[in-house]
Amino acid sequence: MMRRVVILIALIAAVLVLYWLLRLPGSAKIDLQAPKTISAGQNFEVPLRLSVPTAINAAEFYFSFPNDKLEVIEIKKEGSFFALWITGFPKFTNESGSLELAGGLPKPGFSGKNGLVATVVFKAKASGEAIISLDSKKSRLLANDGLGSQVVSTFQPVTINIK
Repeated sequence: MMRRVVILIALIAAVLVLYWLLRLPGSAKIDLQAPKTISAGQNFEVPLRLSVPTAINAAEFYFSFPNDKLEVIEIKKEGSFFALWITGFPKFTNESGSLELAGGLPKPGFSGKNGLVATVVFKAKASGEAIISLDSKKSRLLANDGLGSQVVSTFQPVTINIK
């Protein structure tokens, strides 16, 4: 009798774990498409694109960049899949080298490859290496699942050589 109870509990636990794993959103890729090399004094555009296998309906991105090498000139929202932008976003502060974007869209949300979030126009200020990084602790993608589940994402820091 005790053996049956243990088997039943193990079976219920396995079903619950499987259910939980199937409900987890897939991994997303956050991509800044920057040139590898640019000349000092030159302006250049860097599209922020997102590839995600499961629908999302909101996202926040917090980037940092070296303010002695780069400055943000403008953030273009044209062509973005975001229908709504959080008040005050997107925003940037060249003094601290920060760039923040936050927005969303109603159901059915966005899923797919290379969806445009925004395009950042930078100016290369001085020669050297400029690395654009994502603060993964503050940045997040939220699934369109009614629960606001966080979608796991990857981002590779972008290195730009300024000549």
